[in-house]
Amino acid sequence: MKRIIICGFIVLLCQFFYDSSYSAENKIEQKTSGPNSPNVISGGNTKIEYNIKQTIIKQYKNSGVSPKALEALAIELGEKNVKIENLESEVKQWIEKYKELEKLLAAGSSSNKLKAEALEKLKNGDLDGAERLLQQYKSNSLKEAADGAYELGMIKELKLKYNEALSLYEEAVKYDKDNTKYQNAIGMIYLQTGEYKKALSSFEKALEADKKQYGENHTNVARDLNNIGGAWYSLGQYREAIGYYERALKIDTDTFGENHPNVARDLNNIGGAWYSLGQYREAIGYYERALKIDTDTLGENHPNVATLLNNIGAAWRALGEYRKALGYLERALKISIDTLGENHPNVARDLNNIGEAWDSLGEYRKALGYYERALKIHTNTLGENHPDVATNLNNIGAAWDSLGEYRKAIEYYERALVIAEMRLGKEHPSTKTVQGNLEAVRAKLR
Repeated sequence: MKRIIICGFIVLLCQFFYDSSYSAENKIEQKTSGPNSPNVISGGNTKIEYNIKQTIIKQYKNSGVSPKALEALAIELGEKNVKIENLESEVKQWIEKYKELEKLLAAGSSSNKLKAEALEKLKNGDLDGAERLLQQYKSNSLKEAADGAYELGMIKELKLKYNEALSLYEEAVKYDKDNTKYQNAIGMIYLQTGEYKKALSSFEKALEADKKQYGENHTNVARDLNNIGGAWYSLGQYREAIGYYERALKIDTDTFGENHPNVARDLNNIGGAWYSLGQYREAIGYYERALKIDTDTLGENHPNVATLLNNIGAAWRALGEYRKALGYLERALKISIDTLGENHPNVARDLNNIGEAWDSLGEYRKALGYYERALKIHTNTLGENHPDVATNLNNIGAAWDSLGEYRKAIEYYERALVIAEMRLGKEHPSTKTVQGNLEAVRAKLR
């Protein structure tokens, strides 16, 4: 029978991809976030459960975004069939976009009454009101017109209306072709919606413009190279991605020195690409270097550190070094609990992965304890019909299967399959894994 792994993947909007790939012959990879991970599902919708509203407000209360604005996000997620497998990635990207728009409106509020009023609407979570005010803005130059279109596009993106946001970002490019943040915004929309080749084209245009304006070694160029690497990664062209990530690494190292978080980001991305190529020891080398930098610069208890520990644990697990993997995964769990609380989806991710390591060691009852704790957290925070809940149910079923408790295994596999088919569709790899597990255990009872 096959288990499903849950992995961490941090994204800093428009630039940075933190990857934790986790796969093996008897496992199915399930990344938890990132526009260059397969989180835009083909063949199924993930309807966010209503109880996620309080979860978002509670868990992101220190994000710098007002509770009313977070409530607006929860409502938008709840009202739309969002094609994502990971809520956390969507929320983090939304917060980054919100902060960017807030900063832009604040900069223009002293000289523009409409922008000042739109800023207040934004802070109060009234996205429709902010949009109406910005639509009234009359520009006096092409640059102002571009800025206006971009700001409206950001509102549309905050409302998860990606096609409308895309049209406005394209309008901004027509007004001001030299401002590469517009091209990058277009690229990120394409990444979000799974149009990876179109994303690649947008990022390449941004790269050429930034090289022309700033030269070969500017931080904007490193950003563009990272974006291009992320698009190639999404297309499964991992060696191509490595080439771009390495060029970004050189620029960031020359610019910031060897101990900067941007350098850690680049190292981690390279490690993730090597992991996807099955070069696990190579990946560990990059992950370890990134871990040292992030520990030195961000502290031992930062969520990025937990993600890197998960990455290293994943690589050791792929090498069959299960006890060594456990050491890293348990350290990640402790950081996640300390920084996010005991009921955060990241904690459930860590519990699931620890359970899988024990599973690989043949300690099926010990694995069950971790899987069941993960299931409880995911059910409470994401709702009963979330794909991560299906993952936990599948893994619990697999543990009972290994213990010879076939009827119990069938019960969990059947529950997992209902969710997977409903949310992911029948052709999704994870759905096929659960279906295969169920058919195999039924055959054992014949």
